[in-house]
Amino acid sequence: MGYDYTYMGVHNEKVENMGIKRKVLILIVICLNIFFSSGCYKYQAVEELAIAIGLGYDIEKNDGVIYADTSETLLFKGNKQISNEVMTGRSNTIYTTQHELQSKMPKKWVLGGEIIYIISEERAKFGIKDLIDALLRNQIRKDNAYIVISKQRAQDVFNLKPHMYSTVSEEVYSSLEYLYMENFFKINNEAYNVLQMYYQEGRKIVIPYIEIIENRIQVTGLALFEEDKMVKKIDMGEARLINLLRNNNVISSIGITSEKADEYYDLICKSKLKVKVIYDEDKFNYDITINIRAELVTDSIDKKILSAKEAPKIENLVKKHLEKALDEEIEKMQSVYKIDWLDLGKYAAAEFGRNKNYSSDENFCDAKINVNVKVKISTFGQVQK
Repeated sequence: MGYDYTYMGVHNEKVENMGIKRKVLILIVICLNIFFSSGCYKYQAVEELAIAIGLGYDIEKNDGVIYADTSETLLFKGNKQISNEVMTGRSNTIYTTQHELQSKMPKKWVLGGEIIYIISEERAKFGIKDLIDALLRNQIRKDNAYIVISKQRAQDVFNLKPHMYSTVSEEVYSSLEYLYMENFFKINNEAYNVLQMYYQEGRKIVIPYIEIIENRIQVTGLALFEEDKMVKKIDMGEARLINLLRNNNVISSIGITSEKADEYYDLICKSKLKVKVIYDEDKFNYDITINIRAELVTDSIDKKILSAKEAPKIENLVKKHLEKALDEEIEKMQSVYKIDWLDLGKYAAAEFGRNKNYSSDENFCDAKINVNVKVKISTFGQVQK
């Protein structure tokens, strides 16, 4: 496994042309999507449409709660001219916010082309049950759009100036699209995954968390939910451990340091997860096995060319390092958080039957959980003459 980063300089004119072509392509794909999903009845020319590509959800509290929903839309002007607009509608339900959105739009505002849903932390803590229900009931809404929780208001995120793409929706989408490249994140972060986490027994909602840092979007951890409400945000270090314990077939780099700052091992790892559960003496016992296949990419500790005979030494270091960190995280989960964000309850429900309370947080907190990490270094990543 290796990474090759290449920088290509381009002129501003070329960048602008690429941005226009990308917008045209996105608009064509969205229009085809809407066309095939809704048919041709009462169709309208694309020049008459304002197509939402990103939706944001905030709340505003005064005498009561007002829903403030923001839309980033594409507007086709003809002659390959496309603009994007960010507008916010306010009302007492998520669908009646469209009244204000439509009144501000110079064209017909339509759903069906969303690529990103952004939910502010304040809105997530208030609850997202209505959003989940809307995704489930409305066939037009895109359940394969990416979904994320934001520290800042969704409206503020959409009003950022994009750096690498022509719209903020594309920029946030791309940040999530390549999230699986590190920190043991799973490859799918779509809205339908949230539906599954909400409705499947023994599961909890866990969504990537973003912040605006130096006027850029950055993924900084995970938002953890109890039912439909966000109750905690964890940083990336802790998110890496939770991801490793709950996600299968994921990748990340792992660093093992020594007492000296300039001496450490770096490994690129791919993990596979296996969980077994038994019920013994009125208590659940979980055996979590994590198989890690690693490539050693940095070694500033050993002063020689390594061979396969030295592999067990490093493999054992990685094993002890991970098992200690994972045991501490499980202890925190059971005694401090007291919520099964590892989704272990789904294994109990699958093994012993659903709708029998086997997947409860109480059973999770009382359970005995053993973690066994197996590490195999497949290559030392070194060139030998």
